[in-house]
Amino acid sequence: MSLQRILFICMCLLPIYLGAQNISGTITDITGLPLINANVIWVGTGQGVSTNVDGYFEIEDINPADRRLAFSYIGFKSDTINVGDITNWQLQMIEDYTLVEVDITAKKQATGFLNEAAKIETIGTRELERAACCSLAGCFNTEASVESRTTNVVNNAKELQLLGVSGVYNQVLIDGLPLVQGASYSYITGSVPGPMIQQIFIAKGANSVLQGFESVSGQINIIPKKTEETPMLFLNGFANSFGETNLNVNYKAQKNNWSNYAVAHLATPSINRDINDDDFMDFPRTTRFMFYDKWNYLHPAQKFQTEIAARYWNEERIGGQVDFNKATDKGTQNSYGQTVDINHLDMYSRNEFVLTEDLSLHAEFSGFVHDQQSFFGLTEYNADQLNAYANVFTDWFFAANDHNLKTGVSLRYNQLDELINTNGSRNFDGLYELNYVVPGVFSEASWKLNKWTVNTGLRADYFGDEGLKFTPRFLLRYAVTDQLDFRASAGKAYRIATPFAERTNILASARDVLIPEAFQLEEAINTGANVLYRYFINDIAGSLTADFYHTNFQNQIFPDYEFDPNAILLTNYRGTSISNTFQIENKWTFTEQIELKYAYNFQDVYHIIEDERQTLPFTARHRFMVNSSYTSINEAWQLDATYRWVGERPLPSTINFPSQYQREAFSEPFGVLDFQLTKRWEKFQVYFGVENIFDFRQNDPILAADDPFGPYFDTAFNWGPTRGREFYVGFRYSYNKDKK
Repeated sequence: MSLQRILFICMCLLPIYLGAQNISGTITDITGLPLINANVIWVGTGQGVSTNVDGYFEIEDINPADRRLAFSYIGFKSDTINVGDITNWQLQMIEDYTLVEVDITAKKQATGFLNEAAKIETIGTRELERAACCSLAGCFNTEASVESRTTNVVNNAKELQLLGVSGVYNQVLIDGLPLVQGASYSYITGSVPGPMIQQIFIAKGANSVLQGFESVSGQINIIPKKTEETPMLFLNGFANSFGETNLNVNYKAQKNNWSNYAVAHLATPSINRDINDDDFMDFPRTTRFMFYDKWNYLHPAQKFQTEIAARYWNEERIGGQVDFNKATDKGTQNSYGQTVDINHLDMYSRNEFVLTEDLSLHAEFSGFVHDQQSFFGLTEYNADQLNAYANVFTDWFFAANDHNLKTGVSLRYNQLDELINTNGSRNFDGLYELNYVVPGVFSEASWKLNKWTVNTGLRADYFGDEGLKFTPRFLLRYAVTDQLDFRASAGKAYRIATPFAERTNILASARDVLIPEAFQLEEAINTGANVLYRYFINDIAGSLTADFYHTNFQNQIFPDYEFDPNAILLTNYRGTSISNTFQIENKWTFTEQIELKYAYNFQDVYHIIEDERQTLPFTARHRFMVNSSYTSINEAWQLDATYRWVGERPLPSTINFPSQYQREAFSEPFGVLDFQLTKRWEKFQVYFGVENIFDFRQNDPILAADDPFGPYFDTAFNWGPTRGREFYVGFRYSYNKDKK
């Protein structure tokens, strides 16, 4: 584990006394909240102190030969620092949600970096507030690595894409646990409200084996707020020009060593609008209720810590033709509609037992039940899923905390029943069952050797009939100078595919589905490299980072629209399937008030089928983003603007369709400009924004909208914005009992 290197060092020039001096400082988390009873120890001596209620420490300088102080706090990353002659420190520690976190963006603080093997970007609370961010899908508007893309325009199913491939290939975690699997995947982005999120960790490419054998393209870890990082009461309200409203209530309570954090979220439906006159609603009417509750317990002597959480999510989505009535038209040809009714309950627990100063035991458990009743025109799709996960491992630090070893076992259980009834209109009616138990063992070691940091991991998981599979990972960091870092990574990943649950556009299409053989494990190898350069020009701080990732699939299951114009082929594809991505990003902090960030993405994603190169549909080869932020000196006002440009996207071939349903081979490029103004008082904020200021819209996102029960109807041809210009207004209110 490692400690976040100081974001800045304030040297206090003190007189030099003949007697002993003291070394002092403060220790906080990345949001600036003090860490109470954090340990500060002279390495090799056992002499140390703990921080007080303000996170302050003062330790006698006994002038040892080894001038390193070790810092540790339960649930946070530990590290050692050579203090030299510096007598005052301001330090920030990072919670141990992932093996490594590198790119820290929280509140107003400048970007900082850890001395770790992987580069993981963190979106913090202040970054999330730069846009409406009423749900998880909207939390990446100012972020270049993740693209939130609509996969079914009628019911607004979305996915979060990394490295240019489908979002199913990145592992989405909640509090570090794999709670997003199968049937919940297509709608999870709407079920997590932005105001309950403290941080989002984004890791591209190969990373830790701790969370499992997945994460082909990377990992997105959603961290809900903790009691020590949120006010006693927080209210957030949001309404837009489409009639959608959101209300969020966050509440915390603390007593002795227990604390509780609860969130209630309510979303009400939009108006019924059809601006492009295709007889279809521009967006579904969504009603959602979500309740989340988390309890934390910390042993007085910091020997034990537990976290227990539960979340209930109920949602109804109604999309389709403007005159569609769910009560009378669902599953009929009276009027075309898509309905989704979801009841979902998930629970998890994370526990840490401190055995010795250097050794701890972790036990993590999670599970969910998901019940979904849905219609896609005449096609009825019902899914029942039960999922459970257990992970137990030891965490050992040795060699003065410079090295770390994690070793453990895991167990994953899943039961998914999918009942599909197309009323004879298509060929894939039936009950599809996916039941598996996957036990696994893993070990992961991290080594720090001068300028080098190396992380190696290996998993062995047993997949029943497919046997034992090994998942190796390797990550490397070389600190060329204090300002220049080089990182490299390589690793294997596996995935169990659930195509109907994860790709709702298959169910919405009028095509038949061809499944010539049983699905096997998807597998891929990912390699990547990253260069990071930090620079200072007078009072200007900046960073320049460049990433390259190469993903090579050995087996992939994807909907092939080119094989047959009247069908979708789902099979094991073992031919060449490649994703090459490059990203360059430049950040500037001119003053504490002005920040600028811009990034460019290049994505080359393709298959080789019968010696012909086929570019992956809907993947833009070029993307560009620029984000700027201005905050007044007293932080009373904040202005944020983001521009996103997306190049042309290849579209599925429609050459064999009737002329009125044929589409161009590529979409047109487009740009979207967003703007938000925030006014702050001590406890109250009001924000106003406009998304898609220039009102760019794709006018024909639904293929054969005039014949929704015909053979050419398809809802997966959307490649750009379909909602048009959106105005919104919202408020945030914070109350702390001890801050009147």
